[in-house]
Amino acid sequence: MICASSYFTFQSYFRSSLLRQHSFLMLNAIHKLLAEVTDAETGQRGYLLTGRDNYLERYQKSVPEVPRLLAELRHLRKSEGRPTEALDRLEQQITLKLDELNRTVLLRRSEGLPAVQQVMAANVGKMVMDKIRRICDELVQEEADLVNASDAAMNRGTRRAMIILFIGTALTFALVVGAGVMMSHAIRKREVSEAKLVDSVKHLALSNRDLEQFAYVASHDLQEPLRMVSNYCQLLGRRYKGRLDADADDFINYAVDGAQRMQRLIDDLLAYSRVGSRRGKPVRTQVESAFQEAVRNLAASIQESGATITHDVLPELEADPNQLTQLLQNLLGNAIKFRGKQGPKIHVSAEKRNGEWLLGVHDDGIGIAPEYREQIFVIFQRLNAKQDYPGTGIGLAICKKIMDTHGGRIWVEPKAGPGTTFRFVFPRTAATSTQGMA
Repeated sequence: MICASSYFTFQSYFRSSLLRQHSFLMLNAIHKLLAEVTDAETGQRGYLLTGRDNYLERYQKSVPEVPRLLAELRHLRKSEGRPTEALDRLEQQITLKLDELNRTVLLRRSEGLPAVQQVMAANVGKMVMDKIRRICDELVQEEADLVNASDAAMNRGTRRAMIILFIGTALTFALVVGAGVMMSHAIRKREVSEAKLVDSVKHLALSNRDLEQFAYVASHDLQEPLRMVSNYCQLLGRRYKGRLDADADDFINYAVDGAQRMQRLIDDLLAYSRVGSRRGKPVRTQVESAFQEAVRNLAASIQESGATITHDVLPELEADPNQLTQLLQNLLGNAIKFRGKQGPKIHVSAEKRNGEWLLGVHDDGIGIAPEYREQIFVIFQRLNAKQDYPGTGIGLAICKKIMDTHGGRIWVEPKAGPGTTFRFVFPRTAATSTQGMA
């Protein structure tokens, strides 16, 4: 019985080691695949915005790697006899993504930037990329669940074996020594695998920072040439208005409008990229002060709309004061913009739950359909026509990024009747006191 118990213990360690090795290969392939698709999208976006062929080098380098990595993932799954349904969905979405990248690159090359503006505004590529990330997250979670289940089974077997081993004979002692050697070897292999996994996670974090820096540099460098295009288009409009035919006037107006909209998009992209790169060190901040600053910044909109804004006693938090002001300003401005026919009534609430500050912005505006409560936080995502409500659809994306950088959460709360309630909560470490002003 002792020999059998020891044998099954060793087998459990061996199977667990093989499973961890296989899981590491799967995770590594998933991370590489996601990185290559992201690099391809980054190169495509850079080329669409600038028209420079050097941005396509990153795109052309990444695209051929994607099928190879998909094939590697499929081989790993089949070698374990596991279903490939998730991989089928992933391959389908990646095929859609690569088709979209290739189509927009060809469109940009043949017809120029104006032709791809509508495609970019539709944000189809971003939604497909989000599906790709979600499926990759499912695959990663599946690997984690398998490893955890294997570890639990291995630990149970180990405890049973130790009980038998400790009440055994001298032979049992020798087997325990042998088991200890094998366990030590397995632990060392496990530590090496975990170290490699940590390196992969660090590489992904570095890639995300590179993408954020690229967005900042691209939007910053495009400011001046786009400003020149806009100025010259406006000069053409003023100088030749009425002197050419009606079609020419329309074409000039379209060019001016397109340049101005592109300027707003770039300004908003720059603001979005700065949320992560220019966040100040959190300090003790009165939410009341940030609220009053946001109201001052919105004074013209408040007066024009006849808005009434009230608030509870607001707390003191550990936060970046500028980003806290921007968060409140974006939410209040959103409530004013999407108002009903009457002057909007807006209330800022504050409630402490389980050591966390739960803040809210409530309005009586046009509301948000339940199916769009997640979609509204996607960058450049609009639910209404631009002629009805101006803007580029980045305000709520900036709010979410601010809360993410603070370790908090933001969401739309289900609400009966008209209006919208945005809730956002700061972590327990951010809550410092209940001091505030009425």
